[in-house]
Amino acid sequence: MCSIPPKEALTADCPKPCNAQKTMSVRQAAFSPCEDIPVGKSLGRVLAAASVGCPPAVPIVVCGEVIDRTAIECFKYYGIEKCCVVKE
Repeated sequence: MCSIPPKEALTADCPKPCNAQKTMSVRQAAFSPCEDIPVGKSLGRVLAAASVGCPPAVPIVVCGEVIDRTAIECFKYYGIEKCCVVKE
């Protein structure tokens, strides 16, 4: 029998993401060539596939939007380590 140790409870408030800048449609972003990169290196890149924390399972940034510093803080808060971005 396997057991998964519980994660430490989140005690800090979640950073509030601002309105991200849309640079392409969701469809364009989803069908563009993409790559997975560490969240810490995603500043200024365009998100290609949704990265959500569960809960609340609400996208921090929508496909086609530019990832900003606040979005990176939110990704890290929810334990998201990598994200899929449009290749440059």
